[in-house]
Amino acid sequence: MNPLHLLTLVSLAVRLARWGFGRGSNGDAKPTGTVPTDHLATGWVTVVGVVGLLGLGCTGPLGIVLVGPTVVALWEPSWLARWLVPRGHEGLAWWVTRLSLHVWRRDRRGGAALVSAQAALAGGRVPAAPTFEGPVTTGIVLAAGITLVADGQERSGSSLVAASGWFDAQPAPLALVREEWVAADHARRGAWDQLALAADQSPSSPRLQLLRATAERLLDLDEAPDAATYERLAQPFAEHPDWKPIISRGRSARHRRPFRGPDLPEDAFARALEIHRRALLDPSWIEAALEAWTDAPPPDAVRERVVVDLALVCTTSRITPDPIGPIGAAVLDRLESTLLDDLTAQATALTHRRSAHLDLPPLAEAAEFAWFVDRFPVCAETPDGAALLRRRLAFRAVYAPLVDWSAELYNVRNEPYLFRAVTRWLLAQARLARDDQAEATLTHNLAVSRLWS
Repeated sequence: MNPLHLLTLVSLAVRLARWGFGRGSNGDAKPTGTVPTDHLATGWVTVVGVVGLLGLGCTGPLGIVLVGPTVVALWEPSWLARWLVPRGHEGLAWWVTRLSLHVWRRDRRGGAALVSAQAALAGGRVPAAPTFEGPVTTGIVLAAGITLVADGQERSGSSLVAASGWFDAQPAPLALVREEWVAADHARRGAWDQLALAADQSPSSPRLQLLRATAERLLDLDEAPDAATYERLAQPFAEHPDWKPIISRGRSARHRRPFRGPDLPEDAFARALEIHRRALLDPSWIEAALEAWTDAPPPDAVRERVVVDLALVCTTSRITPDPIGPIGAAVLDRLESTLLDDLTAQATALTHRRSAHLDLPPLAEAAEFAWFVDRFPVCAETPDGAALLRRRLAFRAVYAPLVDWSAELYNVRNEPYLFRAVTRWLLAQARLARDDQAEATLTHNLAVSRLWS
């Protein structure tokens, strides 16, 4: 028998076996929530079966032409999305990803929503908000975040993109897309230190390599590439209008301490004022401004204005600065106080909403979770002293309301994946806050829901 014919039969058998197993064990039930519905799977098997039989009945070149695409479609139809997405075919991209056998097996619905949104962007269109049945998944949340960013709602969208990383199912293509969007958001906000910090923990792509190289050059890290290497990384994107400002900054980076540059005044106070002005326009100058004000402390008459200005920049850019000097400590105190008030108010509002039985649509509930992830303070992996105290205060402000809410998502709202995302995030915060009791409770909750993972 022709090897292509044999491979087609084997692939068809695998697909039929998976479909039969799904029907026999209720494979479209809630514990997975990611396999195609029965009528969709049945229709797909019928189509590929007919095409495969036609190919087997033919000989010569015509048989190869028919059987070859059938083998590809049977084994992994989502591979076709690599061709469809850049050409803007969002409907076809949705279908081939929805029928994925391996790559998107853990989140077919989310993968279909994501590639559809990417295809719409490639075609110059704003993606439509994802529509779906069943529990919200990581791909659906990521697709919704990309849609919001494309629609101009950058903070809401980027917070959803980042929050999607706390969900269980993380297909490799999805993880790469999320990391690219998160890195681009860091670059847009001037949070180069956060971009460099995540470099060793995320997948790689040409876009990520360029963004990381830019961050490393701006921060003057030891691993920063030289000019020739940077030009090689930047070359594929040099003519793209969205990349030109980033590449220009990476090319002009010289050293980490720009506040000592020759274009700044010699007088310490005048230099601090100039750097302060630049920090208001570009958040990457925040550290330089704090060090400059340490060298030239502001008079009491303007000190409060300096602190308010820098705290506002940090809040807008979602940057948690190091407490450099008295001004840095004052900025951090103001940020922490405002943040604790905001977290407490939002957690209280969530409790009142639940008491009034005002349930939100699944994506809106996911956006609520993303709000807490976005606002929660960033700190070192092993906080101590004052940092540990601030971490504990913030964690205690949200712990009980979010645990009760996540339990309702699991037991009442039938949103197991969102429940596990909230619980996994809370568990990470409990460990940073060194709250052993909360850690034990959250670990137990995850263990109880393990069949959903």
